[in-house]
Amino acid sequence: MKEKIFSPLYDFVFAQIFGTQENIDITRAFLTALLDIPADDYEKLTVESPTLERFFQEDKKSIVDLKLSTKSGRIIHIELQVRKEGDFTRRILYYVSRLVGDQIKRGKKYKELRQVISIVICNHVLLDREVSYINAYELLNKKEPHRAFTNLLKVIILELPKLPELPETEGDNLWPARSAPAKAVTHYSNTVDLDSARAC
Repeated sequence: MKEKIFSPLYDFVFAQIFGTQENIDITRAFLTALLDIPADDYEKLTVESPTLERFFQEDKKSIVDLKLSTKSGRIIHIELQVRKEGDFTRRILYYVSRLVGDQIKRGKKYKELRQVISIVICNHVLLDREVSYINAYELLNKKEPHRAFTNLLKVIILELPKLPELPETEGDNLWPARSAPAKAVTHYSNTVDLDSARAC
């Protein structure tokens, strides 16, 4: 009987690969290739509850695909979006804002807020005006030299359709079907030139 392999672009497969503490080494490898943050911050990488807290009963219930915390308390949010939605950029902003705001509880000081990095993987073109397959956004001054207002918010958009073409022997998919999730991530890291993206 032929083994059935599912694409990592399915929500439940993505969650199994990246969203479990048992597979945290795979998640760490992916983030290390993508982000420019201190290596020792990955020493304690923890999968957190994906449900955003509701302060009032009438508040909207929101669940992100994956929420992680690092050794320093930095929050990393990963969202996978297969289908194109008109209000998706607004949803990203809502999630990032909530992930910053939810850190403050009664008695806590604003200086205790930690950086939130939101990584959005799109299986469609979200940013029509951008040529690169990977783009990072922060709160910056529009005037030279574009100094940052704060480093608390960062959004990184990775658009799969814009990725460089793979060799024909590898097929057309970014993550070809593999028997082990680790092989999929290895293929991803080796195929895409993430060294140029690591400044994100």
